[in-house]
Amino acid sequence: MEEDNLEILEEEFLYDDEEAREEDLQKAMRLISEIKDKALEDRGLPFEEKYVKALALIKIENQPEFERIKGHWYGKISWKDLNKKI
Repeated sequence: MEEDNLEILEEEFLYDDEEAREEDLQKAMRLISEIKDKALEDRGLPFEEKYVKALALIKIENQPEFERIKGHWYGKISWKDLNKKI
């Protein structure tokens, strides 16, 4: 099931234009940076659809940054549940 979701996400984020890909990644990074600290208080925030999509793109395109986000939210956000959404 998770592999199917990953394939769909990869297809959704496939680009012919590298510049468009980088632009979307930067948008995703900005979106998550806006909620990074807020999510420590509002644990449901990362589960909103736009943030799930942003996290999925970051996970695919920038694994080191994704791991930093996980580390920041460690013990505060249920990664087991969030990974199901991503």
